[in-house]
Amino acid sequence: MKRVIVLASLMSLGSIAAVVGQSPESVLDRIVPEQPAGGPYALSPPLPDWSDGAALSVARAAGIVVGFEASPEVKEIGAIENDIATQIKSRQRVSLAGKTVREALDTVVAIDPRYRWSDVHGVPVVRPWASWTDSKHPLNQVVPAIAWREIDLATAMTRVSALVSGQQISGTVPGSGRGPVFSIQTGPIAVMELLNSIGLAHGGGIGWSMRHHCSSIADPRAIYLEALASDGQQVWGLGSCHRPTGPGDLEP
Repeated sequence: MKRVIVLASLMSLGSIAAVVGQSPESVLDRIVPEQPAGGPYALSPPLPDWSDGAALSVARAAGIVVGFEASPEVKEIGAIENDIATQIKSRQRVSLAGKTVREALDTVVAIDPRYRWSDVHGVPVVRPWASWTDSKHPLNQVVPAIAWREIDLATAMTRVSALVSGQQISGTVPGSGRGPVFSIQTGPIAVMELLNSIGLAHGGGIGWSMRHHCSSIADPRAIYLEALASDGQQVWGLGSCHRPTGPGDLEP
């Protein structure tokens, strides 16, 4: 049976990971501290096909979980090539330090009105407006109950990748063994909320992101999923390209 979620059900979906969450009040009212090198910053005006990933920078600085989906025309999040570097220099850097998380995200979407952010069960998520109500969007698909025991971030993201692509992934998981070990147990859950639950179970400043461009897959439907975590000293990421299955075809 095909099941999807739209914005109205996002706020009421009762099945969420059995993990210690971040309460909406404490998260949204938390002050974003200034980083040693300055910032975090949001660039103004935004570049049409590149994202500075400001929402993810807020997650790392404030030590919370944040989700971010790039606009369909965005080809890279954060990666700076030579041509992008020249354009970045012409932009104003707007500091998000000293603001609450709520104020920082309000600033991000005010600078780039392609996006809307919402509090999804205590996790701020920034997405293009249309994505919130797109019944065919891969992140809005609902998968059956999840019961993953004693996994790390790399293993969890690999399993999400299998859900999204419909392909089982075997062999050694790149990046496994790094970071904390945790468990995820949910009822039926949207892929987006599953990503949020993984972040909450992992803990600390962590962000997941999705973009609609994958250089390794020649399919306009292909998406790139990535999780960025910090161990307190280094920021490290796990990402891969996937060709999503159709709505209703996702299995645990």
